[in-house]
Amino acid sequence: MTDWRPVDLVRLTAGVLDLTAPSAVATRELGHAPRAGDLVVYRVLGARQVLQAWATATTGWGALGAVVDLAHLASMVPVVLLSRRWRRAALVQITVAGVLLVTGVRRR
Repeated sequence: MTDWRPVDLVRLTAGVLDLTAPSAVATRELGHAPRAGDLVVYRVLGARQVLQAWATATTGWGALGAVVDLAHLASMVPVVLLSRRWRRAALVQITVAGVLLVTGVRRR
């Protein structure tokens, strides 16, 4: 059984974009052309988003998505504080994770 909510579809779309157009997404978030390693990071994040969207939609466990979003958000805080190069992208990730966290928690 699947229960695709808007938050799952937004997450799925973001993940598919990271997987299929990592250069465009990375350029927008980083503010400059990405390096090859950056594209790997975006693809990994995209795969995680797709998997998370599928898992929350098929299990109905909004709490699962919330825990993953909270962990992602928390992991970006040190990046914001310690990396000038990744600061802008990390702030975008914090914002997206925060919105998806709040939206996901309110899904039931």
